[in-house]
Amino acid sequence: MLAGRSFPLKVEAHKEAAIQKVVKDLNAKINKFQIDYTSANKEDILSMVLLTYAVELQELSAGGQSDLSAFNDDLTEVDEILEAAI
Repeated sequence: MLAGRSFPLKVEAHKEAAIQKVVKDLNAKINKFQIDYTSANKEDILSMVLLTYAVELQELSAGGQSDLSAFNDDLTEVDEILEAAI
């Protein structure tokens, strides 16, 4: 369930926990934006959530951290969830 909608996904067993973690984080961010921006529609909310992930990635890159694999995995999972939604 993402943003109150069900998205059935086929995932490899070893990725399931990571996907559930990403979904939990996404739903928390979505809920926060919905509270903060009550007039925004779901598409706007999802765009803002995606932007926060992109900003976090940029900050990590600018900080000189070379190991972004965990964040990249999370971003990949977000991308897979959004692709499945389309």
